[in-house]
Amino acid sequence: MSTPGITSVLDLHLLHQLGDRLQRLRKQRGLGTVELAKQVGISRSTLHAVESGDPSTGIGTYLRVMSALGIGGELAMLASDAIQPAPPYSAVARSRRPRPSDQVAVSADTMEHQVQDLQSLAMHAAAVRLIKDNDELRRRARATLESWLQKDPQSRSARLWKEWGL
Repeated sequence: MSTPGITSVLDLHLLHQLGDRLQRLRKQRGLGTVELAKQVGISRSTLHAVESGDPSTGIGTYLRVMSALGIGGELAMLASDAIQPAPPYSAVARSRRPRPSDQVAVSADTMEHQVQDLQSLAMHAAAVRLIKDNDELRRRARATLESWLQKDPQSRSARLWKEWGL
């Protein structure tokens, strides 16, 4: 598991989860892969890589697919299973502004992102240490993994869940 930029099983699991959710959302919207890929300006194989959670696909591509699906600015919603459109009477739903175009400009301060990545790695390492040192937390983590495996044993993420359970 030596993918550049991906440092943990958790990172890979989150990318797979994101890809699954984007694929489900595309299907819910009745869009085919050819249609969505054309809207985003990418090939079908690149869209397949995004929906598979491929870590070698650039974040800009993920963001462009999210934007085309109407969730470009709603990254927090990806943490739950229910990605819902804006409520019908909300300001967003009543807005007369046109939907955002499917082009997204992304700029990044690499130094700031490197610091954030290091902070995330440090927090992850501390969380793993806490779980390893606490029998109750370890039991709860294993119970969660087992429930995920029971719920969806054929998930593309099952291999990662099993690896985590070791």
